[in-house]
Amino acid sequence: MGIKSSGTVGTKGIPDIIQRGDRITVESVTMTVNFITVTKHLKDLRYGGKTYQKRGDISCAFYENRADIDRRDDWRLMTWINASKCRPLN
Repeated sequence: MGIKSSGTVGTKGIPDIIQRGDRITVESVTMTVNFITVTKHLKDLRYGGKTYQKRGDISCAFYENRADIDRRDDWRLMTWINASKCRPLN
């Protein structure tokens, strides 16, 4: 995936291409990418007067644990990397 990125663990060290199984370290947090979610935004995503995603944009999130994808109780316990602009390669 081609990525311009930010995420819960920071931005320093995020590679340009991430594939399932990659072991990556971002700002001293190391994770193995076991799950990738891809979202195509159907409308602009706005919050607090700022536009975060535009209609048609694709974003990706990278997780080590399946439980982090489904966690709704406390997002602060999750570890993930969010790529606000990405392009699936296959």
